[in-house]
Order: sequence, then structure tokens, then C-alpha cells
Amino acid sequence: TMPKESKQTIAVKDIELTVESDLFDDLEVLELLGEMNPTNGKKPNASALPAFLERVLGSSQYEKVKNELRDTYDGRVHLDSVSDFIQEFMTKVAPNS
Repeated sequence: TMPKESKQTIAVKDIELTVESDLFDDLEVLELLGEMNPTNGKKPNASALPAFLERVLGSSQYEKVKNELRDTYDGRVHLDSVSDFIQEFMTKVAPNS
């Protein structure tokens, strides 16, 4: 069978991105989400966030997002900016969750 090509273009924080429509149909994506939002009483693993973003965005779009979120004053990508980005991203790609 031929793989299904189903992508969607979304804008998050005015950054245009193309993502797979079925990006959550991936065990490794779900594992990373589980690390970031554990349901078993464990502490969230914030270090899973970069791997999650790179997995769902791909390397080039991940770098694009980091550069767009980078603070022009100190050159850092602050976690509050990333948190705002991920919240909007999840709302766009998984509006019912």
C-alpha cells in the first residue's frame, strides 16, 4: 500500500508550519507526551519537550521555531516563549484534547 500523504499547514505565534495530520499516530510521539505530562504521579520531564518538538516538526522546522522564538536581547530561547508556543500548537493540531 502507498503511504498516505496528509499534511496540514498551521500558523503558531505567526510561524507557518506544515505538520502531518496524523502526527499523534506515532508511539514515540505519545511516549514523549507521556514524559512531559505523566499520569502516574511522576514529575513532568521538561527535557522531553525539545525531542517532542523536533519529532513532530522535523529538524528544519524545529530550528525555524527556535530562531523565531529567540529573544533578540539575550539570544536565548526562553521557556515561557516555548510554553506559549506549545500551548497554541497543541490547540491547533489537537483541538479536542
